[in-house]
Amino acid sequence: MATQPTQDVVPSESPRDLKFNAGKIDEFVTSMGWTYTDRFGVQHYTIEGMRWLAQQAIAAFGYITLDSFEDGNTLTLPNQVLRLEANGEYYRWDGAFPKTVPAGSTPDTTGGIGPGKWLSVGDAALRAELAGPTGASIVYADNGLNLQTYVSAQKKRAIFITDPPYNCVGDWNGTTGTDNWAGIQQALDDLPSGGTLFIPNVQSGAFAISKALRITKAVTIHGGGRGIFRQDASQIQRGIVQITGTENVFTLVASQGQWMFGQYGILDVHFRDIQIGGRSWTSLCARGIGVDATVNGGDFHVRECTFSGVMFKYCRVPVEFVGIAYLNSFHQCAFAWSDNGFSINKGAASDVGGQTRFTLCTFDAIKSNCVSLNLDSTGAGGDFYFSGCTFADAHGGIDVNEETSVVVHGCHFENLKKGPESTSGFGLRFHIISPDNPSSQAIKSVVDNIFFDNDRSIIIDKSTSAFSSGGFNWPMRVDGNVFLDAVALEITQPAGHAGIDSQLFVWGASNTGLDNGKMLDSQISPNFYGYDQRRQRITRRYNFGTGLKNKDLLPTGMVVTKARMYLTSNATSFTQLQFGDSQNNTRYMSVNAQSQALNTWVNWSETLPQTVITMLSKSFEVFGTAGFNGAQGIFEIEGYIP
Repeated sequence: MATQPTQDVVPSESPRDLKFNAGKIDEFVTSMGWTYTDRFGVQHYTIEGMRWLAQQAIAAFGYITLDSFEDGNTLTLPNQVLRLEANGEYYRWDGAFPKTVPAGSTPDTTGGIGPGKWLSVGDAALRAELAGPTGASIVYADNGLNLQTYVSAQKKRAIFITDPPYNCVGDWNGTTGTDNWAGIQQALDDLPSGGTLFIPNVQSGAFAISKALRITKAVTIHGGGRGIFRQDASQIQRGIVQITGTENVFTLVASQGQWMFGQYGILDVHFRDIQIGGRSWTSLCARGIGVDATVNGGDFHVRECTFSGVMFKYCRVPVEFVGIAYLNSFHQCAFAWSDNGFSINKGAASDVGGQTRFTLCTFDAIKSNCVSLNLDSTGAGGDFYFSGCTFADAHGGIDVNEETSVVVHGCHFENLKKGPESTSGFGLRFHIISPDNPSSQAIKSVVDNIFFDNDRSIIIDKSTSAFSSGGFNWPMRVDGNVFLDAVALEITQPAGHAGIDSQLFVWGASNTGLDNGKMLDSQISPNFYGYDQRRQRITRRYNFGTGLKNKDLLPTGMVVTKARMYLTSNATSFTQLQFGDSQNNTRYMSVNAQSQALNTWVNWSETLPQTVITMLSKSFEVFGTAGFNGAQGIFEIEGYIP
């Protein structure tokens, strides 16, 4: 049983304390522990502990390095260390000083290695081990995982296509180069969802592929920069080049369960700072980004994909979405030297899309339309937003159908000219094609843009024959724009039908034109019957009946722009109803009141050629060649004071 000391004050002469202290002397001298505990419970350093403490002080003060076991030397201080040249390791002498080391020695031949002998104080062995293939496995974090485990996981989340085992070579020189399709496709397949594929820029050229790269999961494709656009199409290619004309560069492939309720979809695919396209201006690839339209019969979602700093060039269609395409965005992208720009088309089983945004993008040197939004013509066509974009040197800017809502803000449209696929070049074109109900709830907002040197700034193609009078809802706002084109607004319609008569179609007072900033009347289509904020609009409506002539003095300087008649009962005999100034025999409209269909508006331009009506201050009236003879109805005249 161990001796129990007393708690007598020091110095104690108790036999028990003397026996206890004898054991503590042995512990102080021979123990390898750093401390011992006295009879009062207080800890003190042992000899080994004091040696350790001295080593810490020496280490803090710093070692004095000496050369070498091979050359020989003498150590006189405990913080001197001697290098073994064979492995670069330093050793400290743990015995008595001075310590003489003959030339040609090693630690083993001059005392050995261990306590009281030579002790290693260097890190050569550790450095060698860390530099080895398993070095990361000996470095641990506080969560118990070693660095090798972490690095392996991260390497799978970020793959460089030039690293083994993919070993892709960017040597496409415009004519020949290594086919990297297998390596890049394998990298895409190995990449986990949420991972990033890096495609570096190389001085030797681009990475050529011969087949489409299929993306089936949410990944990011990150390049080394989109390159600089040059007008002569001769710039050095970077990124990925599709050398097969019938193939896409990338194809997005939807799969089941990627969208809510088990629906098919491809989501969260991102492209950053990369150039993709075909061989050359005369050897285009199919698409830069396309979709596999055969999946689930074309019924799938393409959602929340982003494109930033991407240059698409040498493609028939740089980006074409089919399916339900929503919440996709393009920022600072360039579409160049291609047949078309961006296109979204009705799929076999899905025909809607929207909430797609374009900001600070450039469309240049496009053979056909920069943007084609070919969605449902009678249902929900979605909504699209363009801000700060440039559309230049193409045949068409943005081509839209009637049920698509579009906001175009702060964009530039220039040199959009007639081509082989269009009758007129245009900045914006809207199609009204539904056969029975051309009314639309989808707003078109065209604000703060510049139109310069185009065939037409805005075209509205009223292809439908419904509402022949032109009266239907068409919500469109055009304001704050600069129109430096001879035709700012053109409205086309089938023969015998009016253009667009909608008070929801507003032409703002802040638009400027060719007349020293003022809009010319010749810049706006005569088929525009919407609300023109530039003018003080005056409307007169008269009811007329048997034997009654309705006269009204028009304001001085009024310009008549529209007149129409509406018969509620026909004349009993031939009567030519006219409006104009009977005293001066000036007639601007003439209708056969006996045979004209009832309850239908008859427009001035449908009965007589629409000649220019000069500014007048005359008494206008409705009168008949032989009296009214039972004709009744409404006459309406509209004009403005400039």
